[in-house]
Amino acid sequence: LEANPKQFENFFKNSEISLDNLHVQDMKIMIPQALSDAGDITLKEFSLGLDFNKGVFSMTLNVDDLAGSKKLIPATRRDERQIVALLPEILSISSKNDIGVRQSGSLGDVVFKPISLSVKDMGSFEISADMKDLSDNVFRNDPTLVSLELTLADSGAANAIFSIIAQDEGTTPANARSKAVAQLKMQEGALQGPLLEANKALQAFIENPGGVFKLSIKPEAPMKLQELQ
Repeated sequence: LEANPKQFENFFKNSEISLDNLHVQDMKIMIPQALSDAGDITLKEFSLGLDFNKGVFSMTLNVDDLAGSKKLIPATRRDERQIVALLPEILSISSKNDIGVRQSGSLGDVVFKPISLSVKDMGSFEISADMKDLSDNVFRNDPTLVSLELTLADSGAANAIFSIIAQDEGTTPANARSKAVAQLKMQEGALQGPLLEANKALQAFIENPGGVFKLSIKPEAPMKLQELQ
């Protein structure tokens, strides 16, 4: 594909593939004997739908309560062990994804409505977006933003992140938080409009554990991403 990128583009434009609602419920995933002390992986519910139709692609992917022990996560390096040590003993993950792509030549329109991921006792992430004129290099071709909504909810992840940063820098988690906020404050002079509002909201989110960060950009008319600056 690297040698002939048109190969993928032509496949995408000319193919027709459909998978209508693959559904799995109450599944138990057996793990290798060597990891038997970690217990089984369980899945409450899973569904998948795919549709390729000559340049138009849509996918829905939903995962409800995929749960397993953190012992299943390989951690050999020091930084990996630091991260795993701060995770809950049992990871419970849920995700909802609804994605649409329309390809036209080398450009495409993308709609997320939404993409979300949540990890119990850590936090959640959700993004809804409508963007046009996307290419494989957004820096070369400035895409058009129709709308964007982003939500981050913290229920433990921020404490874990700043604990790791504090260990690496030889300081306390509180000092690591303060440093991150100070760095964001220094950027305020170079920002305006939605980006300045997002910067201030992110500062508040970092300062207050267990908070929620929300960003919503809905211009009256579609605008280029560079215009946000």
